[in-house]
Amino acid sequence: MDNVIKQRLKLQQQKAKIITEEAKLKIIERQVCTRRLIELGGLIAKAKLVVPYGKFITLCNNVKY
Repeated sequence: MDNVIKQRLKLQQQKAKIITEEAKLKIIERQVCTRRLIELGGLIAKAKLVVPYGKFITLCNNVKY
């Protein structure tokens, strides 16, 4: 009986560790996505395409399918 309790505790600890690792990975994925969007915005600004890109986005949002 004592062995079952130890196994259950070990499994709960493993589960908690996996949940923590998943949360860390989600944070890293979000940071990578944010960095990519910032870089894209910088490239658009550098190429002086801010206004055309903005108008294109607005046009795409206004199109109804």
